[in-house]
Amino acid sequence: MMIRARLGGCVGALAVCLCCPALALGAAGATIASAPGVTYGQQEFGNLLQDASVCTGDQGCQTYWQLNVTAGDHIKIDFHSATTESALVVGAYAVGTTDYNRAQTSPEFSDESASTGYGELTFVAPRTGMMPLDMYFGYDAYQGQPGPYDFTAYVSHAMLVSIAPHNNPATHTTALQTAVHNPDGVPISVQGLTETIAIKYHGQWETAWTGAASASKTIRWNATLRGHKQSVRVTMSGPSYLTASATVRVLAA
Repeated sequence: MMIRARLGGCVGALAVCLCCPALALGAAGATIASAPGVTYGQQEFGNLLQDASVCTGDQGCQTYWQLNVTAGDHIKIDFHSATTESALVVGAYAVGTTDYNRAQTSPEFSDESASTGYGELTFVAPRTGMMPLDMYFGYDAYQGQPGPYDFTAYVSHAMLVSIAPHNNPATHTTALQTAVHNPDGVPISVQGLTETIAIKYHGQWETAWTGAASASKTIRWNATLRGHKQSVRVTMSGPSYLTASATVRVLAA
């Protein structure tokens, strides 16, 4: 792909695309080992009185789900309790938490429903793996009885961009090799991503090209830019990904 280093246009703004919610029926697990996986963007349902293995005045009620996360994921969980006179507490436990060690730990992230019955939990996943997600009602802390609840989890994946430039003075071009990976260093396919190439000119970023992402692209420099150091920025965005960019300084060939 050849890109001519012309000026004009503007850099696209941050865009986070989330999956569209869909209706589904399911039940939580009474233990972490039996907890079902959460489908992002899909409304999930449970009932503390029906799904919990223990639901007593001493221990309250607790049920489990599993969140499949990658380090750097931005997670948002919108939840609702049908019992408005009591709070539903939603907690996300660290990757590696099991039924054997859960009693010795606390959720890494948690929040509870308001008096309206609605609540929202947001966090950034620190590690890759399965995070147990629990729905908890404690009799001692609140009035009322536990019952049905529902929630929808959304994810926006983080990604990192790297650029390797290679000049060719004979053709007045600079080839850009672009790679994209997650925070753990695992490569991400550029298929389905949108890429924007921008060049800094007189202190302002100007879009040179935008379109479907590719691993390799070439800039052909105009005569007015040749022989000078130029800042080139590559920005990647796509469905369910946080927009990411990287900048390099190159000598216009």
